Amino acid sequence: MPLLTLGDSHALFCYAGVADARIYWRGPVTMHRVARDGISSIVPGNFKPLRDDVVVLSFGEIDCRAHIPKIASGRQTSTRAETLALCDRFEKAFVQFAKKYPARLAISCIIPPSKEVLLTEYYRSADECFEDAIAIRDAMNHRLSDIAPLIDFRDSFRSDRGGLQPEMSDGLMHIDSRKSQPVVAALNSAMGTAYTSIEPKWPHPFPMAMPPYISPLRKARRKIKRYVLSSLGLKTYPPDTE
Repeated sequence: MPLLTLGDSHALFCYAGVADARIYWRGPVTMHRVARDGISSIVPGNFKPLRDDVVVLSFGEIDCRAHIPKIASGRQTSTRAETLALCDRFEKAFVQFAKKYPARLAISCIIPPSKEVLLTEYYRSADECFEDAIAIRDAMNHRLSDIAPLIDFRDSFRSDRGGLQPEMSDGLMHIDSRKSQPVVAALNSAMGTAYTSIEPKWPHPFPMAMPPYISPLRKARRKIKRYVLSSLGLKTYPPDTE
């Protein structure tokens, strides 16, 4: 059963160790953006899941780490209120996405925070920031689990203090993709599948993401440009490139 992941860098780092995963990493896209513009707004042309395919969406970590504390501070509201309001907006986008892509949809959990990369400027101390970062993620994960099956592997990567275990991370805010067995187990448990793990490219799994989509029209334009430039002697191309 094919697995497709779509979203931020955690769609890549968390699932690079799953065999045969098709990973549609869309850059630093936030939950706020897809809630506002629709999840379909970031879908590339080569993203074509079938009805029985499993599609895992990954959004929200950037919001938890940076945007929610900033917005709450500016509006003088609580981070919990802003978190739940964002998830409410995301749910509407999710419903619309599900109508367009009737696959087996799931949502990837927001992993525990790494204290070293949190923005402390909206708090009285680094410890207060860290504790709120945990609370924000707990609230978001709980709310997301009401929307769709949550692929929840947090316990395997969480330290005694509630943050991301350094030895299980990439040294920043991602998990170590080589330690994907808990991800595979959570995925199989939630979706009733039998995915297996592989050894991903490391320390940079980015080549495992699907290549950028190039439309047939753009490909044709490239071929015409190549033909014209070659015919005029202005440029030479290797025979196996466009």
